[in-house]
Amino acid sequence: MACNDSTCSLEKLRGIPPNRNAQGILPQVTYLQRPQAPPPPDNRGMTFYNRREMYIGIVDYYGDLTMGKIQSTNPSFSMYACRISCLCNQNRYLFAITHPDLNPVGMVINLSRLSWVSFQARVSPEIYRVPEHAYQPSPSAISRVNIHQTEEKVNGVVYKVEGHPLKLELIGKEYFSQTGTIGDALEMFCSVLWFDG
Repeated sequence: MACNDSTCSLEKLRGIPPNRNAQGILPQVTYLQRPQAPPPPDNRGMTFYNRREMYIGIVDYYGDLTMGKIQSTNPSFSMYACRISCLCNQNRYLFAITHPDLNPVGMVINLSRLSWVSFQARVSPEIYRVPEHAYQPSPSAISRVNIHQTEEKVNGVVYKVEGHPLKLELIGKEYFSQTGTIGDALEMFCSVLWFDG
């Protein structure tokens, strides 16, 4: 599209001469007047790019594990999981909860390809048929991020993640410290991490 508006820089950007009809006259262009939306406040308008640091940090910590899609109990979300092998009698899992997608149950995908809204490292009484991994946690910047208690619940404690639009809940009736790090919480396998905003 070309226009005769002197403020239009399309031709300058592309280096294309404006379209002209046989008589050398530019076509008339009508502009719609659209109201300008105000920019979102800093704590809203979450996008992949706001979350990217956390996505990368989790993959750095665990590795790019393969996750299998499992049946979600909530149709508003899709759920991916992998089992973490351990020398204990617990069923330890990592869960990545995403917006609903069209992938079939059983599909396997790498953790790095999931734009999760909640990431969970926890024990489950159920046994899921998903990929199983042994892992050695890698030191990553995300694992050292501090968390601070903001709320105490009957079955857990909620923390604010320092410097990130995240909350983390440790589920259980044990005593939990008022401060710690994301790495500490993930290694307890009773943690639910979600984006706040």
